[in-house]
Amino acid sequence: MHGALAEYMKIPYDYIAQGNIINLPENISFEEASLAEPLSTVVCAAEAVNIKPADIVLIIGAGPMGILHVMMAKLRGAQTVILSEISKIRRKQAIDFGADIIVDPLSEDLRKVIMDNSYGRGADVIMIAAPSGEAQEQSLDLIARQGRINFFGGLPSGKDVINLKSNIIHYKQITLTGTTGQSILQYRKSVEMIAAKNIDVKKLISGRFSLDEAEKAFERAVSEDVLKIVFNI
Repeated sequence: MHGALAEYMKIPYDYIAQGNIINLPENISFEEASLAEPLSTVVCAAEAVNIKPADIVLIIGAGPMGILHVMMAKLRGAQTVILSEISKIRRKQAIDFGADIIVDPLSEDLRKVIMDNSYGRGADVIMIAAPSGEAQEQSLDLIARQGRINFFGGLPSGKDVINLKSNIIHYKQITLTGTTGQSILQYRKSVEMIAAKNIDVKKLISGRFSLDEAEKAFERAVSEDVLKIVFNI
C-alpha cells in the first residue's frame, strides 16, 4: 500500500473489517506503537520454538531484531541467553539488553562457549536473526537433542541454497522452523506487552527525525550503531 512517510494514508475497508486496526492503550506512545510490528514478528518466532524457562537460548545476530529476540527470550524465562555477533560495536551495544553471554564468533570458539554454559548438551533453542547461510548450517552442530531452531533472517537472493546434515536433524530429533510476519493475534500481543512494560521498545530507538529530515535519517540509519530510526510528524 502507498502511504509510507506520509502524514495520512487511505486504508481500504476490508483491512479494517479483518481486524487489522486496533485501539492503542493510553499509556503507549506513537513511537512505541511503531515498534509493535517488528516485535510481533519476534513473538511469532518465539511461539514457533516455544521458548521455556529451562532453555539455553542462542541468538545469532545483534541487529534490532536480534536484540528483540534477546528481550523476548528473557521475558519468556530462558535460563541463559547467549548472543553471537561479529560486530564489535553491536556486541558492546547489546550488553544493555539482557544477554547473559556475548560472543565474538570470529575470535572465540562459539561451540565451546555454548557447551561450557549448557551442561554439555548444546543450545535448546537457536534463533538465527542474521542473513547467514553459514550460520544456518552450523546451527545443527550447536543444537541440543530435541532442540528447536528458527531461521528468522532470510538469505539474500542467489545465496539461499545451503547444505544441511540431514542425519543430525533425524538423530537429534530437531525441530527446524522458519517464520516471517505475524498473525493479527500476535500483533495484538506485542501491543499488550509494550503497554504492560514487559519489553521496553523505546530503548531500541537510536534517532528521531521529522519528515523534512528524511534524507538525513536514512543516512543515519545505515550506521552500524543504529537500531531503529523513528519519524515524528
